[in-house]
Amino acid sequence: MDLDASASHLESVTCDLDGTSLSLKFKHREDAIKWYVHMEGYLIGQDHFIVGGAQWNCTMKDKKSLLLRRVVGASEPHAGDTVKIQTSLARYDEIYETADIAYSTADAPECQGVSKEADKKICLGYNGDCDTGSAKASIPLYSNSIISAACSDCYATLEADVFVSIKIGGWELQDLQGGFKGVTLNTSIVLDAKATKQWSLGLDKTLPVVPQTDLVNFKVGSVPFLLYFEIPMEVTGDLSFNGEAEATFGAKAHLSLGDAYIEWNPTSKWNHTTPKPVFGWTPELTTTASADLTGSFGIKPSFGLHFDKLFSYSLVANPSIQAEVKSDSTDKTACLTSTYSADVVSAVDLDINIPLVGEKEWKWGPTTVYSTTGQSIPNKCVNITV
Repeated sequence: MDLDASASHLESVTCDLDGTSLSLKFKHREDAIKWYVHMEGYLIGQDHFIVGGAQWNCTMKDKKSLLLRRVVGASEPHAGDTVKIQTSLARYDEIYETADIAYSTADAPECQGVSKEADKKICLGYNGDCDTGSAKASIPLYSNSIISAACSDCYATLEADVFVSIKIGGWELQDLQGGFKGVTLNTSIVLDAKATKQWSLGLDKTLPVVPQTDLVNFKVGSVPFLLYFEIPMEVTGDLSFNGEAEATFGAKAHLSLGDAYIEWNPTSKWNHTTPKPVFGWTPELTTTASADLTGSFGIKPSFGLHFDKLFSYSLVANPSIQAEVKSDSTDKTACLTSTYSADVVSAVDLDINIPLVGEKEWKWGPTTVYSTTGQSIPNKCVNITV
């Protein structure tokens, strides 16, 4: 039963959080009665599902979700225009005995017949403009009468081909693959800091999450599919000023990550790629006065790929900088000396029924797939006038 097909007759759909019930409010009582009678006829002696797209704004665990539920029963609208339906959560392997579902932003062989317009990498950004490679806005971090700090140029963008492939046979999951190919991650960690005297500051700020971004929202027949992203980000670090100082300092990074995806099948269970990142860093320093400070700081963007009712895959990058700014009164320069460290962590949660060997089969990770520490960034020096 497709709610989208009845949209012109519905005023609203109210969803619970645990998948046990739905309330369908119709514009007219006559439509509610007709819909109930029609549904009751379908329920006799057979399984039945109720489906609907993302337009109904149903949420599960605080995330927008498609409607895909098995109908258990319904209450007749005796004196109103609302039909209350008892349901249980359903999965695609309850609907399809055999299925081969694939999606890719690249020109992939498994997606024959897809418009060539789909052959385009996606670009996901947190506070970053994918076209210009710059921050959209400065992010305030901390301020009091002595010290202030802001991420004047902090952002993260991820450009990649996205793909998913799911095979179902005999009502069971046979193979699942999903993630990113040809990943390029651009990040900027540039702070604007000012202190009027010797002072230290610790930073640990979780920034507002980028609103859920739908990549694809389509239907096969009446059955809906939704693939979307979420991007939370955190800024961490500490700064120590040895006296009055003001400086803008940090670095921009370009990271070629390669492929980052996972696969599950009943024989070999979980498998994953091992990224081989190549970093390129550009140091940033601006100051007109003597400055003497040290700090370590970083950003932690999480790129979460969700295929609703199937699986969730996250790729978390954690680049950080160890920096020192020192002034030389003799030659009137200030210099930035810095190193970087980075971790790349991935994890998967399945949301589809599989023949479990143990509880661990539902999840993979979080696992550190790449890590490096203490790599040098080229020094940067500027002239000072004060």
